[in-house]
Parts: sequence; structure tokens; C-alpha cells
Amino acid sequence: MKRNDTIFILIFSYRNKNVMTDKDLLVVISEMLQKQDRQTAILEVHSKSLMNINNRLENLEKGMEKINDTLKDFVDISVKQFEEQQKFNRAFFLELKHVNGRLDNIEGKL
Repeated sequence: MKRNDTIFILIFSYRNKNVMTDKDLLVVISEMLQKQDRQTAILEVHSKSLMNINNRLENLEKGMEKINDTLKDFVDISVKQFEEQQKFNRAFFLELKHVNGRLDNIEGKL
């Protein structure tokens, strides 16, 4: 509800009940407006705080994306190196197996 709507409803309801004098009504309205102003100021402070938090979160998100990209690159490189090491190990094993067969063959001849 807007500020003016609230004031109008209060004035209308108090006028109809004839409970308050105009002076009392003005005091109540003044107090309400002051309270709304204080609430508005508090909301502005909270809004600024939330905007700061949002900006920090956006910066953290950008940092996390960079970290994620770096880790992904690291894992990709590690997997590639592991696969290359596996190929080398297999070739080395096959060569050792071949050498072992030749040594067994030489020993058999002796």
C-alpha cells in the first residue's frame, strides 16, 4: 500500500468514528510518516548491503570459474600424460619380454 493511501484510510476511518481531533490525527499521521521514513532508510541500508553481497558473490563466481577452468586443464593434461606413460610402459614391457625370450633362448643353447 502506498504512503498516501495509508494516510487517506486513516483519516477517513478516524473521521468516521469521530474518535480523534484533527490535532491528534495530525500527530498520528506525523508519527506514521516519520516511522515510514525510518523504515525506508533502514531498507536502503539493507538494499545496499545486499547489493554489496551480490557483487562479492559475482566476483567469487568469476574466480570459481577461473579455478574450474584451470583444474579442468590440469586434469586433461594429467590424463594425457598418464595415457602416454601407459603406452610407454606397455612398449617397454613388450621389449623386456622380447629380451627375456632371447636370453632364455641363449641359455637353452648353452
